[in-house]
Amino acid sequence: MDVIKEMEDNNQSNYKKGIDIAVSILKQDYPFILDWDYKYNPDSHRSSIYLLLTTDMKGVSEFYNSPIRRIYANSDNDTTYPFTPLELALELNEDQKYDLFRELERHLQEIYDEIPDEYKFKFFGHASNMDIPKELMVDGFRFKKPKENINESKTDEIERNLSAINSILSEISWEGLCEVWVEYNDTNKDYEIRSKSTKRHFNSDEIFKELGYLDNTIRSMGLSVYIFTPWYVENCEDEPEFLNESKKESKESVRGSEFLDLIKTIVEIFKSEYTICDIEVDYNEDDEMYVIMIVFDSDELLKIRDRGLYARQIRNRIGEEIVKYIPDFMNYYVGSYVRHCKEPITEGRIQVPSSQYNSLEKIINLEMSDKYDWWKDIKINYIENVEFSKNHTLIEAEVTVDEEWGGNQWNEYNPHMEFPGNKGWEPRFDNYYERVSLGDIIGTNLAYDIREILADIFTYTLNFETEHMSFRNLMLIFE
Repeated sequence: MDVIKEMEDNNQSNYKKGIDIAVSILKQDYPFILDWDYKYNPDSHRSSIYLLLTTDMKGVSEFYNSPIRRIYANSDNDTTYPFTPLELALELNEDQKYDLFRELERHLQEIYDEIPDEYKFKFFGHASNMDIPKELMVDGFRFKKPKENINESKTDEIERNLSAINSILSEISWEGLCEVWVEYNDTNKDYEIRSKSTKRHFNSDEIFKELGYLDNTIRSMGLSVYIFTPWYVENCEDEPEFLNESKKESKESVRGSEFLDLIKTIVEIFKSEYTICDIEVDYNEDDEMYVIMIVFDSDELLKIRDRGLYARQIRNRIGEEIVKYIPDFMNYYVGSYVRHCKEPITEGRIQVPSSQYNSLEKIINLEMSDKYDWWKDIKINYIENVEFSKNHTLIEAEVTVDEEWGGNQWNEYNPHMEFPGNKGWEPRFDNYYERVSLGDIIGTNLAYDIREILADIFTYTLNFETEHMSFRNLMLIFE
């Protein structure tokens, strides 16, 4: 037994050495990576090893050429992506974030593939009847805080930063500006910018532009900054209320929360979406962030095939609407959760009975194959028209298309990713891949043409109008 245990320990040591080698090589292209650890026990997943990469936050900021967001400056939380703590994360949509992360993960796997098999964890493949090396997956990033320079006086450093910021403030100007100044907040470890103005900020592009420039400039210095919205006064000689000794508490209580009512008004229109029960808006004082939570109805959401994509699109739309009205230096988070909260809506819905699928498939195949030589076949799984949601036709189907055409389309719209074919492309969890949909490989013009053809077919065969249709639920089979 001791001999067997010794052999197992030696194997574990070799397997760890294999990952050590792969991560060391990866560091040459991603120098902000410091170390790695197992996210889960390496035996807990059959075909994959999940790693947690330790990184240097300052190095990440330099690598992606983006400043660190203030709320992450002292955070101990692990993140999904290495660039999550950066301003860059606010500029990318969810698909762009995932693609950028996958470049790193795929590069790690390519390196690991070249390492001799004796240095790899393996699992038994029933189809091949042999041991197969497990895949390396990155499942989070942990940031190592930079050590403070103990030889440098913290007070002197703060004074130098205050002096530098005051020089920048001297360049700030807008019509109605009375005064702008900076204070260091020792509790939050950031630099607070305050101002008073005889012009209100809500509808002033000039004020937002100036404060946005100020925010970007100070963050580019590697400093955490919080910019209060300008305090309105009728005359420059007037003092803002928070300077009154009897109202010191109000100074902290208004920090960032002044846009709460405005955001509640902005999101109100989205509550008319038939999948949404409510949208909760709050201000988190600890993180100094607006938190917008979308409450989806579980029954309605289950009728949508790619529920994750749909929810992400709704979150993005709300986020895009919010940033039109609040300054870009304000932090916000749009999330969602699901609960049963609506009675099923039947009025205004036309669900096509499955008995009509066969004849409808023949008509679609006839029309589409006549116009497109890449079209081969369609098998409908579900179809309904939702009149109260702007005549949105929900169709779930499997569409067989020419593989060469599909590969060319994929390369055009996903140039940084290898064509996955019928295997699927986006790993959702261990041993499962999302299949390619028609929406993944067609552009706006072709989508419009196909929608017009299908809308005409639905009009004269099913007698309902189609104004909106998603191709994300048309899953492709390549032949």
